[in-house]
Amino acid sequence: MGTLRLENLPKDTPDFELEVDGHTVKCWEMTKRPYRNGSFSAGLAQGAEPDTVHFRLQRDGGEDPLTVLLRPDEMQAPVWVITGAPWSHAMLQDGED
Repeated sequence: MGTLRLENLPKDTPDFELEVDGHTVKCWEMTKRPYRNGSFSAGLAQGAEPDTVHFRLQRDGGEDPLTVLLRPDEMQAPVWVITGAPWSHAMLQDGED
């Protein structure tokens, strides 16, 4: 992925910081999907391993968000696994709904 050109980010890009192993990782939210009781988002991360991105689950109601730092190739694995659950459910239906 190369060096982040942070000067190209829109000035109003949402950001947050995490403490990871004693150092600060700054994250920028690049995409967000609101849901009925929270949101899913993903974006860039600086201050961790090179090419790191983040995935964040945030629920309404004051719970702390869950943020996972991943390499781009690792980010694909949860998507693949998550899509398998509804697909398996659909394949096991008896067709009488």
